[in-house]
Amino acid sequence: MVVGGGSGGHITPNLVIADLLVQRHPNIRLVYVGQKGDKLRDISATYPVITKQYDIYAGKYRRFYKQRLLQRLSPGRHVLNIRDALFTTIGILQSLYVLSREKPQAIFIKGGFVGVPIGIAAAILHIPFLTHDSDVLPGLANRIIGRWARYHAVSAAESQRYYPDGRAIVTGTIVSKDYKLVDIKTQAEYKIEVGYKANDFVVYITGGGLGALRLNTAVASIADSVLDNKNMHIVHLSGRGKQEILEQAYDNLEASKRARVKVMDFINDSYRYSAAADLIVSRAGATTLAEYAIQAKPCIVVPNPHLTGGHQLLNAEALRKAGAIYVVHEDARLESSLKEAITYLFQHPEERQIMTEKLHTKLPENASSKIVALLEELAGI
Repeated sequence: MVVGGGSGGHITPNLVIADLLVQRHPNIRLVYVGQKGDKLRDISATYPVITKQYDIYAGKYRRFYKQRLLQRLSPGRHVLNIRDALFTTIGILQSLYVLSREKPQAIFIKGGFVGVPIGIAAAILHIPFLTHDSDVLPGLANRIIGRWARYHAVSAAESQRYYPDGRAIVTGTIVSKDYKLVDIKTQAEYKIEVGYKANDFVVYITGGGLGALRLNTAVASIADSVLDNKNMHIVHLSGRGKQEILEQAYDNLEASKRARVKVMDFINDSYRYSAAADLIVSRAGATTLAEYAIQAKPCIVVPNPHLTGGHQLLNAEALRKAGAIYVVHEDARLESSLKEAITYLFQHPEERQIMTEKLHTKLPENASSKIVALLEELAGI
């Protein structure tokens, strides 16, 4: 059984693990458990190797990261926490039913709050499970159920201190097999494949599967200036359900510039566009950064400062210190800082090359195989 939801970063790694399990054990039965109401549930529900999918209730615990006293006293968030505590209780009951019905030999929980009811139910029924954290700071959901997990797969040694001694194993970050090292020849082939010329300068913008409104609007607002260079092209992944709004933001451009902007919603082959890119602007999700590390891509990273615990800030800071990425902070100067960063890196290919070489050294090594081996141990197969 594989469990995860809430974002593409919790879903797609599960499918990587599912593929590898099927390769090793062709007759295996794989059940997916996602969160009820998940906007991205169709990704897993339609995936060929998944035998069956269940969607259960799960509740998010809303904390008060970097919020002022008045915001903390606001009743709205407390009401939502009470409501979601009920959702989690319902989810535990649903999980007990699902686990009793499916009788999995082992469970892989990638993260997200849907893992909490499954983890608790698995502990009650004495079913072994393994969690995985991509970020330097493990997610709250995995830490809640951590006391009952047999193992915790983590991406970095710094994460081991959050779990009981001996149970946290450094595996690296799970990345799809579609992400491979991209050299100059391969990049040119991908550019032509997705509709560009080999010598076009392509900037790929993404805020993840659900998008990033602040990042989207910032890029759209500086596009007129950035596109003054006639060799510059923008590929902008808007996020699920946000394409029309972003299209309208770019429609203010003059026709010659607008023709060099491609906006897409959510795509399953985003690796082709990142492979074609000369420069990437993205959030600081650990899986996303690992994908670009494998491809050896120069990245401008805008970490989301509002996520509880600041885990994207920690992900970005570790790579910034290594000189592997260019960090732009989401503040009042976001637009001007992004414009400066894109312009500077466009004009300095040697800086892009240095960044790519350093980022590529951070790529994960055989994370999926290590995790599947742990699952095989738990399942006794």
